[in-house]
Amino acid sequence: MNLSGPRALVLTLSATRRRLLGLTSAGIVTLTAGRRSFDVLAQDASPTACASTTTDESIAVATAYFDAFNNGDADALGDLLAADYRHHGALVKDQDRDLHIQRLLTNLAAFPDGHYEIEDITANGDLVAVRHIFSGTLQGEYAGVQPAGQPVKVRAVHIHKVECGQIVETWNSGDGLGVLRQIGALPPAGASPRTPIDEIASPVGSPAADCPPGTPDENVAIASHWTEALDRHAVDELDEFVAENMIHHNGLYLDTNGRDEVKANLEALIASFPDVRFSVDVVVADDDSAVVRWTGRGTNDGDFQGNPPTGIAVTFTGINSYHIVCGQMVEGWSDVDSLQLLQQLGLVPMVFPGPATPTS
Repeated sequence: MNLSGPRALVLTLSATRRRLLGLTSAGIVTLTAGRRSFDVLAQDASPTACASTTTDESIAVATAYFDAFNNGDADALGDLLAADYRHHGALVKDQDRDLHIQRLLTNLAAFPDGHYEIEDITANGDLVAVRHIFSGTLQGEYAGVQPAGQPVKVRAVHIHKVECGQIVETWNSGDGLGVLRQIGALPPAGASPRTPIDEIASPVGSPAADCPPGTPDENVAIASHWTEALDRHAVDELDEFVAENMIHHNGLYLDTNGRDEVKANLEALIASFPDVRFSVDVVVADDDSAVVRWTGRGTNDGDFQGNPPTGIAVTFTGINSYHIVCGQMVEGWSDVDSLQLLQQLGLVPMVFPGPATPTS
């Protein structure tokens, strides 16, 4: 896979994500993120005059971003977003700063008790990936649906690029399909089911941890290999780095338990899109995890989850996160924009043409 293009970013982090508790960094301004405070460099009037962003600063800014949403604070979000901010991967595929601030207000009106719970962070320098769960109850009209206290609980991932104390660009992938199904805007069943979050299983075991910690470079290679193998339709290559009992939390299928089930789902996806190709957009890795933002392109010339072929060419994106032990993936999360895919195939209507769902 060619990672040398202008959109391809290979990132590394030498310290484990468990260092996130109690991070501090020398700087000028104290930024409060949840219960923690971080000193970060203040933005200079000239964006070229500020120092390079540190990993700790990126984590602080990313955490403050979710605090702004949790607190319904549009002003705080505005302070975090650069004037030329761009957001990729939502229902409105390219959002600017003003539209993204409006997203917060839209979500707040519909889900005043909405809350983003951060599950994991992987970061390096000016880029930070955050895997999280959104939960709330519908209390305002949303996607044409009247509120009746419908509960919502979905997962998603954001990757932020931080410069001069502000977010300049975001890639994300979340379960917008799940949001619309849970509030009743779409039927609760259909293509691309996901295992409910409360039913997600944990790995039953891991490779014996009697090996030295992995390196970021090793984990970049392992994570990239997954996407590269799919690009070549060489699913058997997963035998080299996927643990036999890997748990994978799917974005297009129900969760799978074991390498053979993982491979079977990937083979089914390739059968549905026989010419599908995959590219790596961003890779973030530390010593025990890796996060990959990818793009898939293919033509639906085979049955897809019980639906006949449409012959439609599609482009879809997702973010995969992996926990890696002793050179093997032991747990994975695939956050595919399944709503984007199903809409292109005509399997679900464009029921929400507005700014965004809570996960995007």
